[in-house]
Amino acid sequence: MSAERDIAKQIVRTLRNAGHVAYFAGGCVRDELLGLDPKDYDVATDAPPSRVRELFPRTQAVGEHFGVILVRLDGVQTEVATFRNDGNYTDGRRPDAVEFTTAEEDAKRRDFTINGLFFDPIDEVIHDHVGGQADLKAKVLRAIGDPAERFAEDHLRLLRAVRFAARFGLEIEPATRTAIVANADKLKLIAPERVGDEMRRMLTGDDAERAVALLTTSDLLSVVFRSGPGDSLRSSLGFVRGASFGGSLAMLTSDVSVCRSNMKISNVEADRMVAVMHWFDRLRDDGSLATARRFVADPACSDTEAFAQSRSAALPEAVEAAKSMPIGPEPLLTGGDLIAAGWEPGPAFSCVLEAVYDAQLEERVSTREEALALAMSLR
Repeated sequence: MSAERDIAKQIVRTLRNAGHVAYFAGGCVRDELLGLDPKDYDVATDAPPSRVRELFPRTQAVGEHFGVILVRLDGVQTEVATFRNDGNYTDGRRPDAVEFTTAEEDAKRRDFTINGLFFDPIDEVIHDHVGGQADLKAKVLRAIGDPAERFAEDHLRLLRAVRFAARFGLEIEPATRTAIVANADKLKLIAPERVGDEMRRMLTGDDAERAVALLTTSDLLSVVFRSGPGDSLRSSLGFVRGASFGGSLAMLTSDVSVCRSNMKISNVEADRMVAVMHWFDRLRDDGSLATARRFVADPACSDTEAFAQSRSAALPEAVEAAKSMPIGPEPLLTGGDLIAAGWEPGPAFSCVLEAVYDAQLEERVSTREEALALAMSLR
């Protein structure tokens, strides 16, 4: 039993002993039923937020208006939420108001049946008001209630549907899939940072290939990249998993500015996109051993290899040879050596040093004396 689970069970027991209903809720229940280790445990209860704060000495109100309190116990932080009904969602993200209610009503306001389950860790009983267990067994992702209403409430659920289906190997139920396609344009209304967070989790996960396929067939990928006929969205058919987020984005689009604006990617991620495309083009133009050795020393190497695989393109044979050689050796010759040899600093410096380092990488020179001799011949 993990420490997080043990603490969450203690919280449930305390609430129960105080006369309240309390269960594990949502993703942790789903994950345990699938035989996975939950990343965290959430507790749902009929105790109002004020009562939760009375029962536990160390709490933080992160969303008391929505019934959410963080309880800190023995160094572990657990989210405790009061069962609720949600009012209207006018911003496509969160309810304007909530009403505290029962476990059954709380389950019905959640997104997908597999996330609407409760588990009593004291009596070890699952409480399923939405058919989540049957859908898990059938490997189906189904929206709770009217799918169009669920996606209208929180537009990010469009991307979450794909992420859950890809991660757990689920088929999206037909009515839910139809509602995703019909509401795909609502992604444009979501804050780019939220879109980026979901895309980052999907494209760097073990099931990234399936996620991209689902994003494509549900029309979500073209909305994320704002692409149309003739735009920069690449074919997603060759997408391969295993790259960083920046490398994964490079497989899907050449437009870094679109990724910056639509997903608020970081400078590091944008630089990786640029580096991948740079190396892919450079290696096609120059397959020398010197270039290959520079390439394998670059952090973008593995992402570029994944990019090439997605394009069914072979990198130069020199790349494999370079992998068996020392990475990034120190230059045999420096600018200080040239000055000591009587050279005046100037534009030729960098060109000569570059040529000498190429020769070193290709093992045409192996000592400082040989490097200096080559530099003098290039003077």
